[in-house]
Amino acid sequence: QHCGSMIRKFGNEPGFRDKAYLAFVSGKPCLVCGRPGQAHHYGSQSDGRGVGHKASDQKLVPLCVDHHREVEKLGRKNCEQTHGIDFDANNERLHELAKEKKIYGFDK
Repeated sequence: QHCGSMIRKFGNEPGFRDKAYLAFVSGKPCLVCGRPGQAHHYGSQSDGRGVGHKASDQKLVPLCVDHHREVEKLGRKNCEQTHGIDFDANNERLHELAKEKKIYGFDK
């Protein structure tokens, strides 16, 4: 760790935050419809933090406002099945792209 700039391994830390990666994901199109996306945190219940707590910035996918609301209303799994998408697979692709582009925080 590096206190001043908060350089940390991009692991499964529940509270990991990385503004550069958040901006990177927010700049991608929605996984469902291709409209401008925003970063959607997912996995908050599975990482042990519970409802009302965001997952770490490690678990992000780009979704437009409408599909972001849909996921919050219907749940991740329902939306993945309905739209034929896989958050984990897309998240891994974003991680690889971020590593290639040397986005801050990726020294996994």
